[in-house]
Amino acid sequence: MGTAKWKILSASGKKGAVQCNDIVYLQNQAKYQSKFTYLDTRSRGCEGDALCVSASFSPDRAKVGTGKWKLICTGGDIKKPVSLQNQAKFQGKFTYLDTNGAGCEGNAFCVSTSFSPDRAKVGTGKWSILPAK
Repeated sequence: MGTAKWKILSASGKKGAVQCNDIVYLQNQAKYQSKFTYLDTRSRGCEGDALCVSASFSPDRAKVGTGKWKLICTGGDIKKPVSLQNQAKFQGKFTYLDTNGAGCEGNAFCVSTSFSPDRAKVGTGKWSILPAK
């Protein structure tokens, strides 16, 4: 079905492999109502974090960066876990994709954004980019 697979698309139209500091869209590979959806932020305060995260039909729903994510690399290496910085500022600051809490919608972890790239200092905001299979 592909619900756990996300395609990384350049937000600027850049061709080739993604690099550190690229701005991207994350497109879910499971279609909903015959359409692809994109990782997006909306509303505030989910799971005690900054912004709620869900999937939108638009790659940048609010046209202010809600669906744009900057790849922040550890040590400049895209092959190591990265932080995903949302490009819509909230309270004047950028937020980062984060897991916080358990059992949301029957899944293992809840996902929202945090003001910290690694809120709990145990990898809650670290994500791996794997090659497509």
